[in-house]
Amino acid sequence: MNADKNPPTVILEFLRQTPGCTIDDLVRGCPSLTWNQAFAEIDRLSRAGDIRLVATGRGAYRIEFSRGDLSRTPPPLQETQRAVESRTDLDPASPFREDAHEHATLS
Repeated sequence: MNADKNPPTVILEFLRQTPGCTIDDLVRGCPSLTWNQAFAEIDRLSRAGDIRLVATGRGAYRIEFSRGDLSRTPPPLQETQRAVESRTDLDPASPFREDAHEHATLS
């Protein structure tokens, strides 16, 4: 794996080449990543629904794509958070809107 690629790209490329691998397989196969980087990206990709962890035994998991082979690289976590935060403007009652105090009603 190329050391100048970002962690999601490294992980997704490895998973395409080694479907159904374990977390330990992934860490060994991606020496440019620390165990913590790999675990954090696996967690993020899993929460995003791009991959899933399948229990294979006591404390052992296999990593699989949950939507078939992914051809895109997911955006960095910060971009995902900004996108979610920007959606609060759809709900006029959202407490996260800058002008939420204008929409508040007194009971």
